[in-house]
Amino acid sequence: MKTPRRRGAGRLALLLAGAATAAALVQGAAAAEPVRAFRHDAALVGVASAGTRLVAVGERGTVVLSDDGSRNWRHASAPTDVTLTSVHFATPREGWATGHAGTVLHTADGGLTWSRQLDGEAAARLMLAAAGKDPARRAEAQQLVEDGPDKPFLDLYTADASTALVVGAFNLAFRTTDGGRRWVPWQDRIPNPKSLHLYGIAGAGRDLYIAGEQGLLLRSADAGETFRPLASPYRGTFFGVLVQTDGGVIVYGLRGNAFRSTDQGANWSRLALGTTAAITGGVALADGRTALATQAGELFVSEPVRPEAFVRVVPDHTQPFAGAAQQGDRIVLVGARGSSAAPATAGRQ
Repeated sequence: MKTPRRRGAGRLALLLAGAATAAALVQGAAAAEPVRAFRHDAALVGVASAGTRLVAVGERGTVVLSDDGSRNWRHASAPTDVTLTSVHFATPREGWATGHAGTVLHTADGGLTWSRQLDGEAAARLMLAAAGKDPARRAEAQQLVEDGPDKPFLDLYTADASTALVVGAFNLAFRTTDGGRRWVPWQDRIPNPKSLHLYGIAGAGRDLYIAGEQGLLLRSADAGETFRPLASPYRGTFFGVLVQTDGGVIVYGLRGNAFRSTDQGANWSRLALGTTAAITGGVALADGRTALATQAGELFVSEPVRPEAFVRVVPDHTQPFAGAAQQGDRIVLVGARGSSAAPATAGRQ
């Protein structure tokens, strides 16, 4: 039975509409290109800190590095030309990036060089091998084989240098516990009977959270071994989830919808941001505050003593934002036209 194809507004579609050709979003993995001169208007989708370095990823296999808080960037070489969707680091040197065509890349030198650990064809073969004699699982895996590498991974969580969980479209999920030498299909651990897209994953300690399409929210209390559904405060799509330093959980998505829970997702309260734009990126700041960025180029930062109250902050230049990270005294934002920044002290009362 064919997996149903749903049409809807996704985080990548919101960011990259008009910024890249359709072919760039779905083309297969290719050999690494020579390092290119940096384009300051390159469309970037994700950004993360790797110690004192920033690493950002985006369209056409772009990986760029900054060692001065985003003031200057340089290209790194990556063995793909598909759009990369997220990047996270477990240590200043060990990290992963995900992307279209089922791509998972790994770095062991802080983003300077990358190797491909998984692609859509290999992922389909792994699913088929893991299905055993279960008819439903075999049918799902066989359909993935026949479809080819057309489904993206959209986000990932790194517990340490050995353990990572990647999630994506149509409930795609794979986990490694040995640094990526072996990836294991994880779909059957995630209760998602409609195969809704999994857009965001975040965690702290043994608690992991997944946010996705049509208000899907899931929690794991055992470091990702199993997940259970959470009652959702919203039926629209969530594009991301983050865990605050005080243990609070924030989910965010379409039409300015963002919610916060202080009891591990049992109850949610709406965050009054005063925007109707899709919230497409967020980061928990080192001082306990939270920054949320929108597809309309807005940046909101929570107040120190009221984590549910946000004020609007003006970055050095606005653009459709897709990701956020903190590096030293700067909130660094990436999007359709490269990077922007705001002081990490902005919004303090």
